[in-house]
Amino acid sequence: MLLTRWPIRRRAGVRLLVAVAVYGVTMLVFGLSTSVWLSMLALATGGAADMVNVVIRQTLVQLETPEAMRGRVSAVNSVFI
Repeated sequence: MLLTRWPIRRRAGVRLLVAVAVYGVTMLVFGLSTSVWLSMLALATGGAADMVNVVIRQTLVQLETPEAMRGRVSAVNSVFI
C-alpha cells in the first residue's frame, strides 16, 4: 500500500539492492531468534523488503523489455524465482 502512495521514481537499483540486503538480514535474524516477537518482527520486515524487491524487478521487466521479448523474459524470470 505504501508503494502505491509513494512510488519509487529515482534510484531504483540502489533501493532494490537495499531491499535484498534487508531481506537477507531479516532472514538471518529469524533463523537465529529464540523470541517469538523478534521472529514475527523479522518476518514482517522481511516480507515488506521482499515486496519492494518484487515490485521493482517486475516493473523493470515490464518497462525495459522489448515488446516482442516480454513474454519470454517474464517466463524465464518466473522459472528462476
